[in-house]
Parts: sequence; structure tokens; C-alpha cells
Amino acid sequence: MDNIQIKWWVVADAECAHLKDIVEIEDEVFGEHAMSAKDFKDVLAGFATYGLIAIRNGNVVGYCLYQQGANFTWVLNVVVPTDCRREGIGELLINRVKQKMQTLKSDGLECLVHERWLPAQLFFRSQGFVSSGTLENSHGEDAGIRMVFMKEWN
Repeated sequence: MDNIQIKWWVVADAECAHLKDIVEIEDEVFGEHAMSAKDFKDVLAGFATYGLIAIRNGNVVGYCLYQQGANFTWVLNVVVPTDCRREGIGELLINRVKQKMQTLKSDGLECLVHERWLPAQLFFRSQGFVSSGTLENSHGEDAGIRMVFMKEWN
């Protein structure tokens, strides 16, 4: 995790210099389910939605999107390129969100993980999140069960 800088990413700089790199990582990781540059801009334009970008030696090595709620903060996405995994980058991003949200008196973090994304489920469990239920989505191509994970600190 040496030499990794974490930068805030908000709607005002959704067109940041790293957007192209972020979209490339998104394509690598999610393929046909990847978000586009426009999707990222739309997400960051949402109410109380923010992002973090992990940068090492000028290269994007991960990012996280989250939305601050009244009691809990929703982690929308934590993505690290395949060749940078298992280096603690995802943990660094989650810890930065946690630090920020604790100062704002949020009770914890929540996330939804599609049942087919086993590596994401394992990552969140390794970060202390516990499964708290499932939601079924029967709409569109992304139908299926999503697992709800929570991490409380109070």
C-alpha cells in the first residue's frame, strides 16, 4: 500500500483526469455490466454521493463510490483492477469511507452485492461486513438475488 494516494471524487470533478482510467478498469472488471463515463457522472450527481480514487505512481489502482444516508452509508462500488488485488487497496478505500462517515455520526456501512459476484462477497466479509439479508430484483438483465452486507461500528 506504499505510495498510494486517496483522492476525493465528487460531481464537481466528475470529468476528472482519471475518468478514462476508471472506465477502463470498470470494463475490465465488469465487462458487459460495466458503467460508462456518463453513468459515473450521473451517479456522482446523485444526492450525497461521493467517490474516492486510489492512485499509485500516477495510475488509478482502485475506486469507491458511496452515498451518505441518514443512518447508514451505502457503499455503491469498490473496484480494484485484477492485477492490483490482494494489495490492501480495497481495504484502504473502505477504511477511508469509514473514517469520514464516523466523523459524520453514520452508524455503519451497507452494500448490495449481486449473488454472482463471489469475490466481492468474500472481500466485504474480509472487511468485517456481515450478510443481513437478500433482495430479489426481477427487473431487466440484472435480475437475481442481491446480498445485503452491513458493517456497524457502534
